[in-house]
Amino acid sequence: MTPAVRRAYEWLFLAHLFGATVVYFSTRPEPSWASAETMVHVARRGAVFIDIRSPMLHSGLGIPNSINIPTAELASRIAEVPHGQPVVVFGGIGNDSTQAYEFLHARGYDVYDLGPYTRMPRPNHHHAEHAARTHP
Repeated sequence: MTPAVRRAYEWLFLAHLFGATVVYFSTRPEPSWASAETMVHVARRGAVFIDIRSPMLHSGLGIPNSINIPTAELASRIAEVPHGQPVVVFGGIGNDSTQAYEFLHARGYDVYDLGPYTRMPRPNHHHAEHAARTHP
């Protein structure tokens, strides 16, 4: 095989690979994360929030009072997940939370996938601060 033919085959291979990648990402479904309104409703029902990130990431940023059970440990620590109340799983970027959601859903849990923890609605402290300043 001549060098020119070899380069042509390499280019064809790369073009095919790139084309397959574009097709994969363009046909991949969007994650079905729960809406912010659903999260507020579920939190009011006494949901348990499970952070599936590593202990190091959990100790930094996240949702207060959440339980840290990394995805890799979920099967062995399933007894720590309560069955009688809603469960919300979340992570850093959302991919692992979808796996945790599927795992718990298949076992009959009332589970919701928040996706990344940054999607959790935060309380609006602006109104409380304004009321404190205007009504001493």
